[in-house]
Amino acid sequence: MTVRTGMANVIANLRLDAQASTADFSIGYTAYWSDNQLQGILDEHRLDFSHEALTPETDYSGGTIIYKRYYLPYRNLESGTALTIENSAGVAVGTALYTVDYNANVVTFANDTGGSAYYASGRSFDRNRAAADVWRRKAAYYGTRPDFSTDNHSVKFGAVAQMCLNMAASFDAQSGPVIVTAYRSDNYGGR
Repeated sequence: MTVRTGMANVIANLRLDAQASTADFSIGYTAYWSDNQLQGILDEHRLDFSHEALTPETDYSGGTIIYKRYYLPYRNLESGTALTIENSAGVAVGTALYTVDYNANVVTFANDTGGSAYYASGRSFDRNRAAADVWRRKAAYYGTRPDFSTDNHSVKFGAVAQMCLNMAASFDAQSGPVIVTAYRSDNYGGR
């Protein structure tokens, strides 16, 4: 798998959240955490969305209401060509007509849109849940290492593993809701 160009910002933020350097540890000949490995974890917590309505923000210029800023419905977006904006007729809006602030989740059009409807399609990531996964994987690694003491030094990998689990729990608590579909078992006619 190749790291997609629009993932640089999301991967950098995940690397910070999970304190994941490129050489935290190695298992066999594989060092952790490459951009490719982090993108794989992010993709496990990816939401592909299509034609989601943007929310316009009212602004004023010289006493006149104008609409240039629209809010994206999701956070932690893949940038570049992974995000497309369409008008109400389903026609893609050229990227020269707007800019995107991926940190603030705002699309700013160059000219007043008059409040017209616009829609976004792209990929969003639950970065908190991905960070929790990285922390859990770190805990699994450190949890298998034995504690030891030597020459007035004490290394407690069990404590490190517990700290990693605590961080995982913290990021899990901040992550978005998980939506599941449940079926009644007492429904004789259906699932």
